[in-house]
Amino acid sequence: MISVIMATYNGEKFIIQQLNSIKNQTKQPDEVIIKDDASSDNTCYLITKYIEDNKLNHWKLYVNQVNKGFVRNFYEALELSNGELIFLCDQDDIWLPNKIDEMSKLMKKSNAMMLHSEIDVINEKDEVIAHHYEGLKNGFSRIDLEKYIRIFHYCGMSSVLNSELKEVCLKINPEFISTHDWFWGLIASFYHRFYITSAVFTQRRFHSKNVAMSMSNKPKREGIRQRVKIIDESIQFYSSAKHILYLIDEGSDFIIMIDKFFSISMERRNNVKNRKLWNAICSINKLYYYPTIKSYLGDLLYIAGFFD
Repeated sequence: MISVIMATYNGEKFIIQQLNSIKNQTKQPDEVIIKDDASSDNTCYLITKYIEDNKLNHWKLYVNQVNKGFVRNFYEALELSNGELIFLCDQDDIWLPNKIDEMSKLMKKSNAMMLHSEIDVINEKDEVIAHHYEGLKNGFSRIDLEKYIRIFHYCGMSSVLNSELKEVCLKINPEFISTHDWFWGLIASFYHRFYITSAVFTQRRFHSKNVAMSMSNKPKREGIRQRVKIIDESIQFYSSAKHILYLIDEGSDFIIMIDKFFSISMERRNNVKNRKLWNAICSINKLYYYPTIKSYLGDLLYIAGFFD
């Protein structure tokens, strides 16, 4: 059985295109669960009418009476799902017709708990403005936890998980995490069952009202404060990752490893915030704990005042 879970909130502008791309899949889902987070526009009306007009009896819309936030909303949609495979879906993207079919095959072939695929980026006019945006390589491969925790761009809207991972995820209080999809992937990578494919199955829409991200909302060079904010996000991820892995296996060596990433990030924050250029330069022997070498070099440039 295959489920699709979608979280919506004030998505009237693009929702029909997303619904069409699900309905037109070459392999149809057995259920589509749409969880609306108390929209104030016509999103719920459009979804209800779409389901009725197309006689989609296996599609269900659930509407929150109050806004709960996208993380809790997705958690509740996940809990409602019944599929062995569960595809995560945003409200404003477009799925390529073979997405469910091909990703289902890859899940079965690899025995993955979670699979993430490459994306193309489209604008508000459905024009592709970036091919293979995430730069995923090597076709199809497994990502273990050591590599996973350096990357923060594995997004849920191009991912599928299985019911085994679902049961583990539902044991974790969503209040402990800031983004559901990254931490669900973290758990899969802990079990050595998180995979990526460089094949594109989703067109992700970047626009001004996109909750997750937009081209115009990408971090800008706004000086030390912005740099510290970016590092703070890493610190928060590592802190939450330690908590989650402790709940799964309190004796895991991975907790010690993540704690090291956390500690180095705290040092990075102190160096950048207080413009400790020499300390930052000496951190070159800790590059393993930086997301990329570019992040290390970027710290030096910010500290030196190039982006003030």
